[in-house]
Amino acid sequence: MDLGLVGSLEDENVVPITRWIASLSDGRTIFMDNKAGMEPEHTWQRLKIECENKGLFITALRLQNRSHVVNIPGPMDGYYFSFAFFGGTDGTAKHQWAVGYQIDYDTVHVDYYFVPELEIQRSIKRSISDFNETDYVKFIQKPND
Repeated sequence: MDLGLVGSLEDENVVPITRWIASLSDGRTIFMDNKAGMEPEHTWQRLKIECENKGLFITALRLQNRSHVVNIPGPMDGYYFSFAFFGGTDGTAKHQWAVGYQIDYDTVHVDYYFVPELEIQRSIKRSISDFNETDYVKFIQKPND
């Protein structure tokens, strides 16, 4: 099954407004490239499927907005990514990305970044044991040895 993961060096020259970039244990680098018509539509979900099917894991994760790059701590045993919205007191909403990394057996540190600025709005710690089904879709964990 072709999951449509973008991972050639040519893609480094095409920088959308904001994207994540994941380095994998097999040496590939995968770029966020949400494509309409792909199933699932979101690259992160396709990446999770690829990692689970082939026993791969993320060795490095970074966020990029043009020349601004944010390196997420790592390597870690798991990474979390989700789209979010922040509702301001003035009635406006800002796009956010919830980006997390596993800091111990049952804890993920999650930073909420304003997009496209890539500025952290807030940070929380979440218990993996409290994840619901939707959270597990957004969490890519290193396979057990």
